[in-house]
Amino acid sequence: MQFGPVTYLNCNLCHRTLSHRPIVRVDGRFADLWSDGYVSSPMVPDPIIVASCGHCDSVVWIPELSECTAPVSPREYQPLTEQQMLDWLEYHGTTPSEHQLHLRQKLWQHANQRYRHSELPIEWRASEHANLEALLKILNTDDANEALLAVEVNRQLGAFDVALRMLDSINVPLPLDLVTQVVDRIEAEDRRVFRVDLSTGIAHANSQ
Repeated sequence: MQFGPVTYLNCNLCHRTLSHRPIVRVDGRFADLWSDGYVSSPMVPDPIIVASCGHCDSVVWIPELSECTAPVSPREYQPLTEQQMLDWLEYHGTTPSEHQLHLRQKLWQHANQRYRHSELPIEWRASEHANLEALLKILNTDDANEALLAVEVNRQLGAFDVALRMLDSINVPLPLDLVTQVVDRIEAEDRRVFRVDLSTGIAHANSQ
């Protein structure tokens, strides 16, 4: 992993300066991809797209901030806590948006953390279940990537028949390994998140 030089960004709410050190090169050879889209790697940190301003604690979207050429008393931004994400969604979650999609997927991934390396059965908290239901409503199933996420959300909610029908309706090539792993877990009525093994890379397009 290689970082670029420190740059400075303006908070678009309090207009004070935030320090930013972008990642310019990563080594993904030891990364694991999970069925909820989470990528875990000892070499690559989870990129921060949305953060808490180090000055005013407001929610800021890092790619949307403008650069500052004359920084004054810069501070670092911090990843959002689960409560900060929930608070943002309470105020802005009525209208579908890329921001809402990002936060709801992050909350889903966060909820799955206690199951990634565990045999515990899935037991969603009320807020986690509500987030998954809301995530389903804003996923664009005409997009193959979002349709796959919808398959996984339904599987993790226990809607196995719905998940299988949605998987069968995706008419673009999909990795055979991935399809097999998802179908196996649907048929076993297994709701747990799993590490995706894409060893063969053979393409598959559903035709049912």
